[in-house]
Amino acid sequence: MKRLLKQLVVHALVPCLALYGTMLPAHAAGREVVCESSSMRRTFCSTGPHGDIRLISKQGRWECRQNETWGTEPEGIWVDQNCRGRFSVDEPRRDSGSNNNTGAIVAGVIGLGVLAAIASHNNRRDEDRPPDYGRPDDGYDTWMIGRYQGYAYRDRQNLTFDIGPSGRVTSRGDGEPSYGRILGRGDQMVFDNGVRFYIERTRGGVRLTNVQDRNHVIDLQRIR
Repeated sequence: MKRLLKQLVVHALVPCLALYGTMLPAHAAGREVVCESSSMRRTFCSTGPHGDIRLISKQGRWECRQNETWGTEPEGIWVDQNCRGRFSVDEPRRDSGSNNNTGAIVAGVIGLGVLAAIASHNNRRDEDRPPDYGRPDDGYDTWMIGRYQGYAYRDRQNLTFDIGPSGRVTSRGDGEPSYGRILGRGDQMVFDNGVRFYIERTRGGVRLTNVQDRNHVIDLQRIR
């Protein structure tokens, strides 16, 4: 009986899922954008609101690695460290008139999925189930997002650091602003000129320690 129930559920679920897939709104045809970084500096290329963005090919000898030397913003692409890439940019997703029926289809899919899960559960012991390891978090800690102020004793200047949700860093002092990014899960910060800092969380902000010179330390306090 349980085996028969599973077969009935599967046969009913397959055409329903196929119908639901045809009703999902799709991205419009994409366009191509070339975005280039020169002199190892970060460049932002505006695209306006967009859907998926994919790297088609790199144009130079320098590597283009997503989230390291190129990435996306809500309205554009950024490239860094001489990455020169050709990108496919999809148009934003638009709702179609058939969405009125999507809710009913989803409800049917969910209901059949529950029945399938029940039937499968009755035919399999708990200890036979593979463990769910989840998906590792490849982003940096969100506590870091914000604005900080501090004083660089070595350079004798006041500094303001802005750290954005995408991991981009803007440092402002007495001269021109400097730009960088957070690496990995948030243990280092690197600037366009190649200078790197270790990041340490403190009670009121962060401490930056120069990777090449441990005596070069900057303490920053959060102001926003």
